[in-house]
Amino acid sequence: VLCSPHFFHLRVRPNMALPDFIAWQMNQGPFQNKVRLDAEGVTSLTLRIADFRQILLALPSLDEQEKFAALYRAQREERRVLECLIENRERQMKGLATEMMQRAHLIDGVSR
Repeated sequence: VLCSPHFFHLRVRPNMALPDFIAWQMNQGPFQNKVRLDAEGVTSLTLRIADFRQILLALPSLDEQEKFAALYRAQREERRVLECLIENRERQMKGLATEMMQRAHLIDGVSR
């Protein structure tokens, strides 16, 4: 893996933390708020590695982390399924609108 200097590459010790749990925790409001507070810049925010290392994470037992991680995976899957359903409904509604307009043109063409 090659990381640009603009990204941090995190390594997780498997005996201490689960990657999915860390990903979930880092995407939560408290962690994100801390990152925003420590970030610098006007148009493009950057966070120094030293500041990043100072942000504390909660590390419950591996069993608890697995429960959180499982919920996180389930949430992501639910979001994926719901987004697919929404996209399907949008396609359906566009198709109905197109069909309705085509019928309107036929009716309009016949009635004149």
